[in-house]
Amino acid sequence: MTDVLQLLLHLDQLAIRATGELHWEPATAVLAFVSLWWVKGPLLIGLGWCSDLHRRRLLPLVAGAATASFFLASGLNYVLKALVDRSRPPEAIGLDALVGVPGSPSFPSGHAMTAFAVAGAVALLAPRLRGPVLGLATLIAF
Repeated sequence: MTDVLQLLLHLDQLAIRATGELHWEPATAVLAFVSLWWVKGPLLIGLGWCSDLHRRRLLPLVAGAATASFFLASGLNYVLKALVDRSRPPEAIGLDALVGVPGSPSFPSGHAMTAFAVAGAVALLAPRLRGPVLGLATLIAF
């Protein structure tokens, strides 16, 4: 393994350990909430529907783009996870997770990938929602 890759793996483990030691109940509650399955896609897609309804569009342009982005990102994520096959960090370095950990590989993050795909579609087509959807996607990714 190259020295650069070794350094990156070491920095990755240091970051995981550092964040694993952060225990602040309000933050844990918020982050656990935004990691729920329905926040990363359906909630953001719902915001697209709200934009379409507010604009009284006959064709749900924003909601359609958000939905397509969600499914494309989910499919791509599934393929990439199978190729990379990285185990979940708590398992890999012996940390106890604060919430339930899925059994699927950890990289790339499905939550981050789908949230930013949907938020990007909504942000492009509904500029007034840009701040809230990108802020929510950032929180989900974190």
